[in-house]
Amino acid sequence: MSYEPVMTCMANICCKYVNVLAIQLIYVSISSLIVFISLIGDQLLTIKRNAINAYIIALSDTLIHGFIGFFSWLLVYISKGHPVCEHIVLMESFICGLTASAIDLDHVLAARSFDLNDISHLPNRPFLHNTSLTLLISVSILATGLIRHNWMVHTYGWIFLTASLTHHLRDALRHGFWLYPFTTKPVPLWAYVLSLTAYPLVCSLLMDIVAKEWLERHSMSNHLNFKYKSVSGDVQEV
Repeated sequence: MSYEPVMTCMANICCKYVNVLAIQLIYVSISSLIVFISLIGDQLLTIKRNAINAYIIALSDTLIHGFIGFFSWLLVYISKGHPVCEHIVLMESFICGLTASAIDLDHVLAARSFDLNDISHLPNRPFLHNTSLTLLISVSILATGLIRHNWMVHTYGWIFLTASLTHHLRDALRHGFWLYPFTTKPVPLWAYVLSLTAYPLVCSLLMDIVAKEWLERHSMSNHLNFKYKSVSGDVQEV
């Protein structure tokens, strides 16, 4: 009796288990790094500012938002076991990080000045820090991508959602969320860590649910020639 099929099956199971374990380890490691860098950034904000270090602290805070956005989007792919060294994955992650940092430009627009004193002493939070508005923008981009059968546009809706939510979540540690016309209390640290860690998993799941639901409905109603590449890398065509 040959044991080769049994051994092959066991080897495949072991490889799959090791891969899952490796993905989980990488996910936890990067999530921990994100939280660690974020908390260090918050400590920087408590440093007494002067004319020399004020710009450095402000720039560091903005860059940390970008760092969190970059790795949060990377975790969306990692959670599915998708290779993260692909050009498109790194490009999307870079765009997410850049968007997360660029949100702070609304401080400059609201202040109508590049003077840091004007920027940091606004009477109200600037418009891109309104979570209700950024959610509306995200949903609009997502819907536009689906209506126009453009998955690139739809994907950017998720990227913008990730960039804005991670940015607002970090700010909410100190100021709470601004859900116009309401403002919440500051988010507890445990809730921040839990939300930041769980978000990529939830986002990845929602992306696949929306995509598969959309494809099923349209495959039954018409013959659109539309390709969808899921976060897991599987390509489906209607």
